[in-house]
Amino acid sequence: MKYKILFTKQMENDLKAIYNYIAFTLLAPDIAAEQLDRQQMN
Repeated sequence: MKYKILFTKQMENDLKAIYNYIAFTLLAPDIAAEQLDRQQMN
């Protein structure tokens, strides 16, 4: 079954906030980048 996912501005902002939290608060930039890559592949 195929799905079409629309990337909204709000979703983009949320992903940036998640990346920033993981990269800078948790000090794990590699994991943050992996999460972004994982989201973009799905």
